[in-house]
Amino acid sequence: MRLGTLVVGSAVLAAALGAGTQAPRPPVASGVLLGVGTGSEYRTLWITVAGGRWTIVASGNGLLVPRRTGFWWVGVKPPGRDWFDTFVWAAPAGKTLTIREGEFEYAEDLRRWGGVNDPTIAFVGPDHVTIDQTFEAHGPSIAYNQLLNVFALDALEHPTVTDVEFSGLDIDGVLGPGSRRALELAGKAAARAETEMADTFDPDWVDYSDAYWGIVRRPGGWSVVGRAGHSSGVARGYYIDYDVPVAVPASVAGAPAPDGPTWDLVLEEIPDASDMLTAPTGDIVLVVTPRRLWVLPYDGHRLGPALGVVSLSQPMSVVMEQWATGVWVDRWTSQVVPLLRQGIPEVEDSRPPAKRDPR
Repeated sequence: MRLGTLVVGSAVLAAALGAGTQAPRPPVASGVLLGVGTGSEYRTLWITVAGGRWTIVASGNGLLVPRRTGFWWVGVKPPGRDWFDTFVWAAPAGKTLTIREGEFEYAEDLRRWGGVNDPTIAFVGPDHVTIDQTFEAHGPSIAYNQLLNVFALDALEHPTVTDVEFSGLDIDGVLGPGSRRALELAGKAAARAETEMADTFDPDWVDYSDAYWGIVRRPGGWSVVGRAGHSSGVARGYYIDYDVPVAVPASVAGAPAPDGPTWDLVLEEIPDASDMLTAPTGDIVLVVTPRRLWVLPYDGHRLGPALGVVSLSQPMSVVMEQWATGVWVDRWTSQVVPLLRQGIPEVEDSRPPAKRDPR
């Protein structure tokens, strides 16, 4: 206790004696590994200071994720053998994912009748990914599924191609006890407020909404969203998303969320802003607009003149933000730049030829 008092007292004394005479403390070095989506494509941008200005030091296709075990790639395998043969995968950098076996249970019916399988990535953290997936089977049993689930990256290193993933991780296991109850209550409230499909709408289906939830991007941070809907019947394909009042912890998001500027303050400075990201140090704010990335200093009250402005070829949505500070900036640069230049590997398919119905 005496040691703590001595340290704090010395700091206060030094501040009192040197107020107005000491140079301001230099900002802590920062860099952000930004994962963005543009349509069905995903890219990773490594943004930090180079040549005295904030800029994109390196970029590449795919999502490069820093994990405790090193950097991993996350991507979407495009349809190959069939329209339904696509999925989200993850693997350590330097490893090529190989599919050796697997076939959908109703592959022949799916080939004959057709459908839609469109998995998209909404969020990537150090250990988790949110997948927003449309899966429609046009026959013989018509089904329209709008899925929103969270999966562990480790599980996606060995993805299943034998069935559609209709359920992901339990929300309590990812976000903490009580999260499932909050999800269910929010779903029931959303069902009671529904008016668009009131004639065919059955609020009881939200009893099963604990299996459908995800982490999605909102301006300035990550939010939890629940989803419930009908896969069959007269209301098939209809669903609603609703906000769930549960915070995304830093252990899941990948970095603490410091108090940044208010959204109103950001819009005053940059009226066409669509998103903002605040560095863990709290002194740097990255503002996203349809055609530019603005890097601005923040002193806790005001946004200063831009430290860098990066032009974008097309609008993008943020699906990952992972920050490095201090000595980790140079360490990440030494690893990230060559990986992004090399690019995400393609998935190798060594399965035998698909079986075809002779009829």
